[in-house]
Formats: sequence, C-alpha cells, structure tokens
Amino acid sequence: MLLPRLRASPRIQLGLRFVLASVLIALVAPELLLKGASLNVAPGNLGPIAAVVAVAVAWRTRNTLACLAAGMLTLHTLRLAATT
Repeated sequence: MLLPRLRASPRIQLGLRFVLASVLIALVAPELLLKGASLNVAPGNLGPIAAVVAVAVAWRTRNTLACLAAGMLTLHTLRLAATT
C-alpha cells in the first residue's frame, strides 16, 4: 500500500465497496443494451437475458466463476436455440 497509516472513514469505505460493481456495469451495460447509438430492446437481443441469469447466480452463490459460466452458458444456449 502507498499509505498504510492512512485510514478512510467508515462512510468512505462503505462507498468504495460499490466502485468495482459500478465500473463493471458501466463497461458491460452499453455492450448489452446499445446497438450503435440507439437502445436495442428487440426480442432478438439475448444479452440482457444472459445478464439477468448471471446476476442471479452471482447474487445467490457469490462465486465469480459460477457467474461467468452461467452467463456464458445461457447466452450460447439461447443463441443455439435461436438458430435452430
């Protein structure tokens, strides 16, 4: 650590707990919900469905690997079902 004796207040520490999730959402949400510069809420957009499954698994298990696997498996299964 750069400043090991510097302690943030509990309020700041609580706020910092949400920084990682906020940054991840800011990076992933546009990829899932936008097509070009417009909102893509068409039934063929399978990303948000897979994201909901991944969030549910993450919330329930608190396991990053399970979250990633569930989201990817859901997305690929939905894509495979859509092509057949």
